[in-house]
Amino acid sequence: MLIPVARAQARGKLAACIVEEVTQMLGLINDSDTVRHTVFSDVSDDDQLTALDYLLIKLLYSPYLRSGMNAREVAPLVRHQLELWEMSGELRRAGHLAGSLDLRVAGR
Repeated sequence: MLIPVARAQARGKLAACIVEEVTQMLGLINDSDTVRHTVFSDVSDDDQLTALDYLLIKLLYSPYLRSGMNAREVAPLVRHQLELWEMSGELRRAGHLAGSLDLRVAGR
């Protein structure tokens, strides 16, 4: 991981850059112009983890998903997990839960 500190600071995006890069280290998608409301969207103003980011991280580390699974294998498992989260209220609270994570850069 390489963070261009001077450039990120000059744009006021150092914290956002750190959040994005660390989250990518967890295994989530790289930058995307097609996905909105995520720290990975270059066309979004989101600079902290969003509800979508929070849910994607939880899905990625689900004990039911394994590396190497194809879309046909993953889809029913993800649907089932989303249904469980909907019933438990986790989907509604995802934005709050993501926002409650303290990911600010020390000293700010």
